Amino acid sequence: MEKAALMRSLSFLQQSGLSIDAIVTDRHPAIQKYLRDAAPSIHHYYDVWHVAKGKPLFLIHGYHLLSYIISLGYVPYMLSV
Repeated sequence: MEKAALMRSLSFLQQSGLSIDAIVTDRHPAIQKYLRDAAPSIHHYYDVWHVAKGKPLFLIHGYHLLSYIISLGYVPYMLSV
């Protein structure tokens, strides 16, 4: 269901003339595979909340969480959005 909604949303946005450079989602496997195979030009980022809630508590404190997020490919300025 999530994959179908993403496909419809991306199709609608592209038909409206918008160019999609990046997308932020949770870590749903079907969405990961779809974006990797069908839309390789779209940069796929993971939602910080979903990444952090899947990690042990010691990573959630200060510098450790920031280091982990940056290692996943997040740019620090994206954290303030």
